[in-house]
Amino acid sequence: MRAFAHAALAILLSGVVVGTACSLLLLARLQPWWGSVPVSVLWPLARALLFHAFEWTSLLAVPLGVGWFSGVRHERPLLPMLLLLALMSAVQSTVLTRAYQESEAPGQLVQKLISEGRESCFKEESRQVAIPIVGLSWKCADSPPRLSGKLDPWGASFSAQSLRPSDDLRSFELAGLALRLRAPGLGEANIRARQASISGLRSWGRPTSNQFVGRVPFVAASTWALAWLGWRFSQAGSRGRRWLGLGCALVPALTFLFGYLWLDQHNGPGWAYWSLPVGLTLASEGFLLLAAWVALRVSAQRGTSPKLTNRQ
Repeated sequence: MRAFAHAALAILLSGVVVGTACSLLLLARLQPWWGSVPVSVLWPLARALLFHAFEWTSLLAVPLGVGWFSGVRHERPLLPMLLLLALMSAVQSTVLTRAYQESEAPGQLVQKLISEGRESCFKEESRQVAIPIVGLSWKCADSPPRLSGKLDPWGASFSAQSLRPSDDLRSFELAGLALRLRAPGLGEANIRARQASISGLRSWGRPTSNQFVGRVPFVAASTWALAWLGWRFSQAGSRGRRWLGLGCALVPALTFLFGYLWLDQHNGPGWAYWSLPVGLTLASEGFLLLAAWVALRVSAQRGTSPKLTNRQ
């Protein structure tokens, strides 16, 4: 029971530290809009960032807690670890299922920010409401309010009655478009259109159209794999020291997290996600076997060298 309590305390403390760091790191992205954007507009974005912070925390805190625990518990009991991981998986799956159901794709999130910004024009006395991420703003003085923005590479500006992005932000549909073009030496041109669309932009974030089936079991299984690797690496290299155990568990956890984020940013296929924890586990086990073999060879050479010297 004491080992179970120690393991739970190690994971809880790592969760508090990692969760706080991830939340502050992600919420710091809202700093440019603090004080200038209504809270009702910022809240959907803040909620999405906190969701990502929880996901990152669930993937990092468990292996780090296991590494910290294994670094100081010389007997390294497996039963308390397995019981605790089973409990953590149940909590993790419950929270993540609800979080994924409520989370928005980037385009849906931007659409919500745009809608909240338009509502702020009627609720608050402001002449302009900025929209985070997309660099747009509502001109509340117009009746009805119009959405405005700039196209810096072309020295152009535009306004529209409404804007609807795709889920992955690769295309936009605008209604009531007014486009103003300015070119040095060519003067100025004004273009108006009832309906317009922009496509071919670079994908951003994780679109709902590309979410592979089974993200919750994938995250849960990956947490088990990272906990196993954290235990194996800390067992091999901690030497009974907490910080060494923590550092040994951090290496595979960060490697997995960077790969996971890269797949999300590039809309990777489902099989690529599942190959990440499997490949990382196999590669890590291969590395540990190779390191053990090298250590055994070095130890054998050191053991035979005195005998060779005596014979000579």
